[in-house]
Amino acid sequence: MAVVTTTTAANTLVSQWERELHLVANEERVVTMNFRPATAEKIGDALYIRKISRIPATTVAVGSFDALTYVANTETRITVSPRAIHAAVQLARNTINQCLNDSELRNGYREQIIAGLNTEIDVDGANDASNLTTNVLGGAGVNMSRSLLADALQALHVSGRGQIKPNTPKYLCFHSTQLKHILAIPEITAADIRGDSETPNRSGYVWTAYGMSLSDSGNVYQSAGTTYNFVHGRRSHVIAYNERITVLPPQDFDATVKIIGYCEFGVGEVFDEEAALIQTAA
Repeated sequence: MAVVTTTTAANTLVSQWERELHLVANEERVVTMNFRPATAEKIGDALYIRKISRIPATTVAVGSFDALTYVANTETRITVSPRAIHAAVQLARNTINQCLNDSELRNGYREQIIAGLNTEIDVDGANDASNLTTNVLGGAGVNMSRSLLADALQALHVSGRGQIKPNTPKYLCFHSTQLKHILAIPEITAADIRGDSETPNRSGYVWTAYGMSLSDSGNVYQSAGTTYNFVHGRRSHVIAYNERITVLPPQDFDATVKIIGYCEFGVGEVFDEEAALIQTAA
């Protein structure tokens, strides 16, 4: 029998590439989205936020109308310092020349640069939770629960006084690793089971519960086995800018093209008593 060799036609086969560039997911800016924007146009070298403390009232003693009690030194100030951050890539010129869709490549890098800057802003703001001192609940060995959230809200209402009420906006920022424990709280997932007259088979879970807006993020601060989740009112923290996120025009340098993103911002805690730190396991 004759031996027949089958050709593989290897040199004639054509490979294909998807046209789209797919971007790896980044952590969104979640935590600092609910910080109060500063009213100052810019931070400058430093932004000072002035506060006047509570001035208590006391009874006027009989015959002492000319000997009243005066409160002094009630003024304090918070300092917000600017921080400059950047994200950048440098492309060889021959890479751009050989790229058949270089505008799409540049746009992909631009999107990832913006996302990276947003993530870093959020991480910086989330780290401030570790500095909260007025209301500190939970611990490294616990997880989110109904009772822990209730304790945090009660503490927040007590210390926040007139600024924290049932109808005032409150924001719970928790790490994504605590999501399964949040979903185990019946009041948050009740709509999934109960529904209502119009949508009796409603699915999903509620992201507004106990008067709070709930947000999970990997940007929430973790250290030494502890996660620093926190619930706060809008005035608790401030965010300000010298320059918002900007992607500079592409820059030619030697035989390369630089794509640079820049931001100069500052975050700061203003009212410690209008936030509650909820420590959980990492």
